[in-house]
Amino acid sequence: MKNDFCSNMALQLAVVVVSVKYRLAPEHRLPARLILVEIGFANGVDRDHEYCNPTVGSGPDHFDQIRKLGWWVLVIGCDGDPLIDRQMKLVEMLNKKGVLVEAQFNEGDYNGVELMDATKASPLFEFLSHFIKPRFLGF
Repeated sequence: MKNDFCSNMALQLAVVVVSVKYRLAPEHRLPARLILVEIGFANGVDRDHEYCNPTVGSGPDHFDQIRKLGWWVLVIGCDGDPLIDRQMKLVEMLNKKGVLVEAQFNEGDYNGVELMDATKASPLFEFLSHFIKPRFLGF
């Protein structure tokens, strides 16, 4: 299933796809990275630590650097993701800082739905294509 998704993405977008072994929903509520962050922090530290939340600490200072470099940021989320509020806040902050950002938030989906439902993958690939081609391939 994941191999088909990655193969189709590589073919449709004409890109190299590197797949990191993540724990995806719905089997796993939170990706492994979040679980490791929670395990690795001292007592009392939560997802609002600057290492896992770019909107706190010195994170916003990095937005200025991203803007100056002219980098684009792509944020894709869905309302079934437990961190959707953070994703939307990040997009808002990036816009306020003048960072070039493109965002897509889907209703009724969950993190990794494109891996489980092939009908959701094609619209994602189309969106990614419109993001990648003009910025990186000069089309």
